[in-house]
Amino acid sequence: MLLPEVEVSMRIRGVSLLAASLAAALAATAACSKSSAPTVETKARTKSTNSDGTRATTTTESKQFGSTLVSKTERTDDTGKRKEKSLQETVVGTVTDYSAGKKIVILTGDGSKHDYDLAD
Repeated sequence: MLLPEVEVSMRIRGVSLLAASLAAALAATAACSKSSAPTVETKARTKSTNSDGTRATTTTESKQFGSTLVSKTERTDDTGKRKEKSLQETVVGTVTDYSAGKKIVILTGDGSKHDYDLAD
């Protein structure tokens, strides 16, 4: 049973025993209730220029849901003559389906399924 969050503020002087007991009971109930897994989102972007004039840009976006993770990194290299782009995706979760050499399906903490074709 989840209870709504309650903010309790008291003055140090004149706190009655009933108010103190009520605050302690609410704090204990809130601590015992099951909370959802924490979600952490990060975004990072770096740009660099080498001494020979080539430039590189790396962008990483990560979402962590409890103990699962989805991270995407995109890197663009500009040599002046051409641009190269690479993508990398990292997924940490529960494998729900696997066929050796064919496919894998991974479930993450947000309920999303990530399908990968292993034949490529």
